[in-house]
Amino acid sequence: LQRATLHQYLHDFEGAAAELQALLAATPRQPQALLTLATVYRVQGRYADSDAACARLADAGQPLYAQACQAENQALRGENEAARRRLDALLAAPPGDPGWRAWIHTTLGELETRAGRPDAALVQFRAALQAQPDDAYARIALVDALIDTRA
Repeated sequence: LQRATLHQYLHDFEGAAAELQALLAATPRQPQALLTLATVYRVQGRYADSDAACARLADAGQPLYAQACQAENQALRGENEAARRRLDALLAAPPGDPGWRAWIHTTLGELETRAGRPDAALVQFRAALQAQPDDAYARIALVDALIDTRA
């Protein structure tokens, strides 16, 4: 998993996918490996493969993460309203981990940015940082959104 994460960080997505597939061959229900694989496929534009990895999260005992993962793919396909509804519903029943809320709010912020709704995006990125103040990804997303809006 660490090697795959390093490959992903270096933008060697094929290497990351190979490491994750090998890990999942040995441990098919490893949630973090499935989520990372879904992300790698998403970055590559392989949404059907990403959807499949997301669906496997439910089988691995992580149904909320599976839904959030699939909602990210919906948003990237331009299905903004459906994705927004799904993510809002997930926020209504979050697990105890503060990273969960931050992830969902950041995903909503990215959706709003792509939808041309900068004010809504700022609200979501700020909510992400309220949930998890040390979330570097959310912090960078907020700064990018502030630069884009010149706020």
